[in-house]
Amino acid sequence: MVSIIVPCWNKIEYTSQLLESIEAYTPEEHEIILIDNGSTDDTNKVLKEYVSTHPHAILIENKVNLGFPVACNQGMAAARGKYFCIINSDVLVTPEWLKGMLDCIEHREKVGIVGPMTNNVSGPQQFTGGKYKNQFQMIEFARQFRASYPGNYVPFYRIVFFCTLISRELYEEIGGLDERFSPGNFEDDDYCLRALLAGWRTYFTHDVFVHHYGSVSHNRDSYQKLLTINQAKFDAKWNKWIKEHSTVSCCTIFKNEEKRMGWFLDNILPLVDEVVLVDTGSTDRSVEIIKEKMRHWPGRIKLYDFEWVDDFSKARNFSMEKATKDWLLIMDVDECIPQFTRDILKPCSAYLVETRNYCPTSLFTNWQANKGDYPDQEQGCGWFPSTKARILPNDRRIHFDLPVHEVCERSVYLLGYRMFKAEFPVHHYGKMDLDHDATKGKAYMKYLEKLIEEDSNDLRSIQEIATQLQNLHRFEEAIPYWEKYDRLLPEDDRLHRFDAWLNLGHNHACLQRYEKALECSLKAREFMPESREAACNVAVCYFRLGKYREAADIAKAVTEKHPDYPTGLAVLAAATTKLNEEVRDNVNESVC
Repeated sequence: MVSIIVPCWNKIEYTSQLLESIEAYTPEEHEIILIDNGSTDDTNKVLKEYVSTHPHAILIENKVNLGFPVACNQGMAAARGKYFCIINSDVLVTPEWLKGMLDCIEHREKVGIVGPMTNNVSGPQQFTGGKYKNQFQMIEFARQFRASYPGNYVPFYRIVFFCTLISRELYEEIGGLDERFSPGNFEDDDYCLRALLAGWRTYFTHDVFVHHYGSVSHNRDSYQKLLTINQAKFDAKWNKWIKEHSTVSCCTIFKNEEKRMGWFLDNILPLVDEVVLVDTGSTDRSVEIIKEKMRHWPGRIKLYDFEWVDDFSKARNFSMEKATKDWLLIMDVDECIPQFTRDILKPCSAYLVETRNYCPTSLFTNWQANKGDYPDQEQGCGWFPSTKARILPNDRRIHFDLPVHEVCERSVYLLGYRMFKAEFPVHHYGKMDLDHDATKGKAYMKYLEKLIEEDSNDLRSIQEIATQLQNLHRFEEAIPYWEKYDRLLPEDDRLHRFDAWLNLGHNHACLQRYEKALECSLKAREFMPESREAACNVAVCYFRLGKYREAADIAKAVTEKHPDYPTGLAVLAAATTKLNEEVRDNVNESVC
């Protein structure tokens, strides 16, 4: 049974409409708990009449308005159902509204809170595409909406309590709403965070739509004032929590890193509370260096052995299992992060960090010149970015996937955690030694080939093996993988199809097939006209085909927008030189 809890304060005409819609569209077993929060209109009278003729309904009467959190807590304390549905009195429910939310809350273990979509709410639960002018059109729209998005459940850290299904098990574990937020605002944000921290999941379901009039009981000015006050209460509560839960474990896997191990530990130890080091089979002096550092930093370094099984994710996950602090910082030995600060930390959040991959050449997509932003860390001639989740709550449900170039974002998403972008970078130096990078690439190939055998149509694996073949200058072998990658992509996935055609052009050019390379590079420009890399690929092809004017014009346009881009400057200089030579040759012929 579901206990439907309805806090009411005046505006009885809206409450009456809600009760009518519940009667019309709720065949599931339920009870209705009405809380009159000191209404001054006909609300109390009408609700008493309703309860007298509806045995499944009860009325709780408050002499004064105690606020939304208190009323909800009164309702949950009186409820008999397996689930509680807190619903505002200015909502209209629709066909299968409760069935849809029940399906979502029961679709997997530990789902504690579920909300629907609606026309009027803050955040991603709002759907503004519903074009209806009356209740009859709204009901028909809701039927079509439900049929259009069956089983589409979205994990999200904040479910707005205008219409919310809550598990009794969750309530019994964490209690009711925090009444410090009375008369209302931020009690739902707070409750969702408490649920997530207790290991529960929070979803909104994209196959249920209800109508929400919104804020019919509020004066706009008083509502804004209350919002400001409760924001401060919310921040104070959770800032205190963060201060008590802000310890950090750095988790690192390594093999044969004697050249950088001492440098890495000297940089990372002052920033974190412990460093978890997992050795995947070193045969050099890495372990000796670590043990020496352990004598200088007693209790701060933990060293473990891990039997290598051709899977970076399994090694990463092992390292995280050994961490004992509140937060995890995922690092490699050839990296540093001196700008790291705990000030960014928020509960139930993970952080994407941009990696600056320093390199001795500009021949990488999205390469950027060093500009002195981080003078103590910058190396090489510049860097290219890659972004991934690096700072994570120490939640055992978060885990890495993929045996090579492992990522954990999917598990973070499925937990409904917030994902922020950190303002500081990781400085990565693995690309500075191109020979060493190539050696690693050869090892990656073995793992990737195994992955391809297991699932020949896995997009991520196909992209990875194409990239590694290309990096190893095995261009002929890389081309079929890029072609397969493009075939498997959705037609409208412009970003990834651009990536496929850009790399196809590069591989054909490296094989000196300039006509084919030009065709592919022009296709890449169709998907992303502003790409300087695609433009320069086209310019290089024109140059190799003897079309120096076309090459110079494209390279000039690139350098005007990107004056520090070496490839554009090089092509422009080479094409201009050829054009000048042609002019000189023509002049000499005329003189002769």
